[in-house]
Amino acid sequence: GRSVAVVGGGEQAVAKARLMARTPATVLWFTPDGAPPEAERPQGVTPIERAPSLLDLKGAALVFIAIEDAAQAGAIAERGRRAVALV
Repeated sequence: GRSVAVVGGGEQAVAKARLMARTPATVLWFTPDGAPPEAERPQGVTPIERAPSLLDLKGAALVFIAIEDAAQAGAIAERGRRAVALV
């Protein structure tokens, strides 16, 4: 299956990672501002505590960005578009 990238460690990102974990996609969960407590994490999805690179996003069907830093979110969105993912 294809991969889906979720970026962020807040409530919205956790909810999206949890939802995506129920699909056949491989979930890549990037938490550049730190991962939430283990009890709040979706089962079977391990946070990667950094921002995704262009290489990380290659082949992703979808990139969901839920971080507050608008500049960082914009840079990640641009990487996603360059990787030909739906952002």
